[in-house]
Amino acid sequence: MCQRMGLLDVCPNQGIEVTARRSSIVDQRALGLYERNLESIVALCRNMDIIPILAPQILLEEVLITGNYNWWIPFVKNTDMDDMMRAFNDGTRHVAENNSVLFVNELSEHPWEKQDFVDMSHFNPSANRTMADIVAKAIEQQVEQVLDTNKVGL
Repeated sequence: MCQRMGLLDVCPNQGIEVTARRSSIVDQRALGLYERNLESIVALCRNMDIIPILAPQILLEEVLITGNYNWWIPFVKNTDMDDMMRAFNDGTRHVAENNSVLFVNELSEHPWEKQDFVDMSHFNPSANRTMADIVAKAIEQQVEQVLDTNKVGL
């Protein structure tokens, strides 16, 4: 929509015509690299006294099922996008669990609707506020858990 209005240029990958997709399964090497990079980000955050928080990628489900996003992820079949996103979100959860990092799974449990998105992956201002509220609540609950645990030891 923003492109049609002349507000955004064409995404560089949008002009690529991909007629043959490489795989119908999740690329385990790519997933491993992704998890390794997340591990590095967590370590870097902790080294700088930053408390990392990880969250799933939320995409417009309707586009996941019926969309054509060759311009965005040219080597993933449309029919495999849902499985790929689930695998990468599971990878994010796995990294969070292995590093005792908060993973805000509540974001994937929220009933997002088409009108919450301005495109397939970006929330509108109202949905951004909802997302922020969900993350804030998860942080609050995490802090309460830590405080309750520390009270037990007193």
